[in-house]
Amino acid sequence: MTVRAVDADGMARAKKAAKIETATAGLRGQNYELVPVAALRSHPKNPRKGNVAAIVESIKANQFYGACLVQRSTGNILAGNHRWVAAKECGLAAIPVLWIDCDDAEALRILLVDNRTNDLAEYDEARLADVLKDIQMDAGMLDGTGFTLEAFDDLLKGLESEAAPGARTGALPEPAGDRYKEQYGVIIVCKTEADQKRVYGELQKSGYACRVVAT
Repeated sequence: MTVRAVDADGMARAKKAAKIETATAGLRGQNYELVPVAALRSHPKNPRKGNVAAIVESIKANQFYGACLVQRSTGNILAGNHRWVAAKECGLAAIPVLWIDCDDAEALRILLVDNRTNDLAEYDEARLADVLKDIQMDAGMLDGTGFTLEAFDDLLKGLESEAAPGARTGALPEPAGDRYKEQYGVIIVCKTEADQKRVYGELQKSGYACRVVAT
């Protein structure tokens, strides 16, 4: 009778390796590194026109987070082209990068699908309004969210319009009749946009329903 010693540690390592291999199936190899902005470049075939000013505002409010996806062989940015531009405008010397090894054909597919999947996304507008309202009530402004007070106001108006009688059927709403409720309003003229944000925030916190008007 032959007795063989069982390498328990070896078996445990093998099982762990098998689990990791199963868990990472379908994940592309990517290496994270902090890279000087000068070592990167925007992909020359990127058709996307991003809002760099909005990204700069985000970086100033939230700092630079996440990473740009970059083709290792060329230094071309596949995802995050405009974040890289905004980082340079903000004077950042280096940004986080995920290096990816791929050929040029794969790089173009990744470049396009990253933009296209964003295009296909939609908002739950009621939930969006709730989140913006929470931020605005807490901070008195929406800086760093990518939304302006005017855009928030338009969102609320759209939701109110959808909720109005006949909005979804195309029918005209019934006359208000006895349901009319007298309301009182005050127009406040602000000298600057900053004053407008401050006053709007203070009134919202006090429980007043407000509308932002730009003239």
